[in-house]
Amino acid sequence: MTRASRRRVPTLRLAACAAFVFVLPACNFGMNPGATEQGHDINGLYRLLFWFAIPIGALVYGLILWSVIRYRKRKGRRRQPAEATPVQPAAGDRLHSHPGR
Repeated sequence: MTRASRRRVPTLRLAACAAFVFVLPACNFGMNPGATEQGHDINGLYRLLFWFAIPIGALVYGLILWSVIRYRKRKGRRRQPAEATPVQPAAGDRLHSHPGR
């Protein structure tokens, strides 16, 4: 890759993101604008809630991706400690066990 093309790639990504951000508010997000004043108000509320949901969804997906990368299985790593294994008897199992068995 040449030096000029390396500089161009982030610029193109930034331009694509900016175009996405400027075009997205113009759409109705799959909802008709409504024929009455109340329909227009509901459409505005729907858009507002959609904009609040975008960063929350991005945060959730980012945390999932981070945890998958951070805690992935690697060669040469020690096994999981015995305390963390999911197959442990519950406290109630020991209380109801019979001594003769």
